[in-house]
Amino acid sequence: MVLTVYVSPDLFVSVMINENYIISFMPGARGRLIANIVYKLANNEPSDIVFTEYNSAHTHIDNWDMQYVSDMNQTYSSEHKKPVFFTHLYPKWDTTNTIFINVPSHKLEEVCLNAVIKNVISKIEFIQNGGSFDDTQQTFMKPYEQFLPDNYVEILSDKCKLKDFLQSIQTSFVPKMKSYYKDFIDNTSLRDVFSIDYDKMFDQINGKYVVLNQLTTWMNVAYNDDIHNIFEQYDLNKYEIFKKYCPWIKGEIKW
Repeated sequence: MVLTVYVSPDLFVSVMINENYIISFMPGARGRLIANIVYKLANNEPSDIVFTEYNSAHTHIDNWDMQYVSDMNQTYSSEHKKPVFFTHLYPKWDTTNTIFINVPSHKLEEVCLNAVIKNVISKIEFIQNGGSFDDTQQTFMKPYEQFLPDNYVEILSDKCKLKDFLQSIQTSFVPKMKSYYKDFIDNTSLRDVFSIDYDKMFDQINGKYVVLNQLTTWMNVAYNDDIHNIFEQYDLNKYEIFKKYCPWIKGEIKW
C-alpha cells in the first residue's frame, strides 16, 4: 500500500511510504545537499559531508550508494542500503518517497547561476589544473562554448571575462531553464511529495532548521547535531560562491 503526504507551512503529516527516496529538483536548487542529508539519515551514515570550494555537495554522491535517475520507468533498488536517488525529472511517479524542491520565480537567476558556477566553472578549473575532458564533459560544456573565450582558463584569472560570461548566462541560460523546468518553478500544486521551498530552505525556529525538523519527522529519524551542523555550514557559506565569482550581482539578487 502506498501512502502519500503533503508538507506545507500550514499542514504537516508524518507518514512513511517505503524504503526508496528520490530527490527531484532543477539544477542549482541544492538538491544534492538534500540527497546527501537524506542518505545520511536513512542509512545512519557516519561520514561527514565535505563541500567543495563551490559549496557543492556533489563529491559524496559519486562515492556513496546513490544514482542519478534518468528513467523513472525502471525499478531502482539497493541490496545493502536504503537507496537514495536524485533526478532533474519532474515527479510524476507514486512508488517512492519523493522530495521535491520548488523554486520561486524571483530566485530563478540565483538558482541558474548557482548551477553554472558549480558545474561549469568547476570544469574550467579542472582544465586549468591540467585535466582533460572526457566525452561526457565535452558534451556538457558544448552549450556554453559560445559564451566562453577560446581559452577556457582565461576567465578564472580575468574578472572582466568572467563577468561577461556569467552575464551572458543570465540573459540566455535563465530563460531557457525557465522554459525547460517550468514545472519546478512556483509550483505549489503537488500533493504526493515532501515539498521544500527553495526560498525557505534555511529558515529556523527555536534554533532548528524547519526543513530538517519536518524531514526527520517524516522519515521517522532523529534530528541530530550532525545534520544540523552540516546544514549550518552550507547555510553560512551558501553565498560565498557568489561573492567570489560574481560580486557584481549583489544588487540583483538579495543576499
